[in-house]
Amino acid sequence: MWCGCGLREFVRLSSIVVLPAAVLTILLSKHMVRVVYGEGYALAPLYLSLATLGALGVGVGGYALGSLFAGLGMTREALRSWLVSTAVSLPLTLALVPALGVLGAMMAGLVGGYASIAYLLARAERAVGVSIGVPRVARVYAASLVSAFPTLAATAVMAHDALALAVGAAVYVVAYAVALPLLKAIDGKDVEVLTEVLRQVGPAAKPLVALLAVERRVVNLLSR
Repeated sequence: MWCGCGLREFVRLSSIVVLPAAVLTILLSKHMVRVVYGEGYALAPLYLSLATLGALGVGVGGYALGSLFAGLGMTREALRSWLVSTAVSLPLTLALVPALGVLGAMMAGLVGGYASIAYLLARAERAVGVSIGVPRVARVYAASLVSAFPTLAATAVMAHDALALAVGAAVYVVAYAVALPLLKAIDGKDVEVLTEVLRQVGPAAKPLVALLAVERRVVNLLSR
């Protein structure tokens, strides 16, 4: 029972942090690449977006299930999940690379990675009796995606990439901070737990801690 509850909370809380970062990277990939490298890398935003799509698996246990089985001493599951990934990605790679090149290889790897997660999810439920708590995590996905709409609207009217990057990030953070409590994807206790965890990371996490302080105020305001 503790194992299941601990897994669900880890998946949900890590999703609150990782999902918006991944979605925002995908949304602003074009502006990021242009600010850093200029306009000479037309396909780089697409590659960056595809690479980031793998991070969206955090909400379905992508970062947790391997550690779960390792902690339970079920190390064979890691090998089996790798075999599933290889069985899916290898034929896809052979089929897609001749036509799409690097893009095809990335797509095949992405599909194989999610196939591996699907296998581990099924094994966690059948062999261990553990689930990730889909309804609560789904609210985090919803908050991350809903926040994309005002961000896209804001960046669409920006003529300069650096300005679009700054404004887009600001709009997304504000929209996400409001969407989370409105969709009941976060509460005051979650904010306290995340704040305490990030404080242990050190100075690098100070910006996130500051954002969580603002989120605490938003949660308190909307809970009245």
